[in-house]
Amino acid sequence: MIFKSKTKKYALHSAIQDGDIEKVQQLINKDSTLVNSKYKDGTTALSVALKYKNLPIAEILLNNGANVNAKNNDWHTALHLAVDRIQVYYEFFEKYPTYCNDHIALLLKYNADVNIEDNQGNTPLSDAVECKCVEPLAIMLKHNSTGINKKYDEGETLLHIAVRNKIIAVIQLLIDYGADIDAKDDNGMTPIDYAAKSGNIDVFNLLTEQLVPWH
Repeated sequence: MIFKSKTKKYALHSAIQDGDIEKVQQLINKDSTLVNSKYKDGTTALSVALKYKNLPIAEILLNNGANVNAKNNDWHTALHLAVDRIQVYYEFFEKYPTYCNDHIALLLKYNADVNIEDNQGNTPLSDAVECKCVEPLAIMLKHNSTGINKKYDEGETLLHIAVRNKIIAVIQLLIDYGADIDAKDDNGMTPIDYAAKSGNIDVFNLLTEQLVPWH
């Protein structure tokens, strides 16, 4: 059962917040199912550990069977939340702490799904593209790039989203991993059409350079 008694559940989450590794291990040793306990909003112990920047505890939880792809009530996994946290840093400071990459790398080590959808149909990959996070995106694509041409809202692919946001580094990264420059959204528009419509010459030139010339 996911929802454990409040006393046990809060004891584990409290120990995680306090960074008390010994207490966390003791609680798990007594009841291994606690690693997948959730609050009413679906917050997992793993998400709490990452929120409080405690990778050693996060790894203890994962080593003891924590579900790396468990979702909260908004269908966000720990990987969604790790990327979203980077987006917040970008919005306020235009940069983010490097430990965020370590969080993502740890989750991927335990096979976090980069293509898993939240309740809005967004994936960790699409979130990374939306927040213009080049390094986190690169880390995730290196792990699994099979969803590079997945369709999102209104038929957009990751490349459509990146072109809309006009971030050259993200666009180049997606192209390097095989993004389809001819993919069409629900309105029949390709990433090149997006670039032409926006009037961004740099983006337009980058995309058209990928076209195979006629002989």
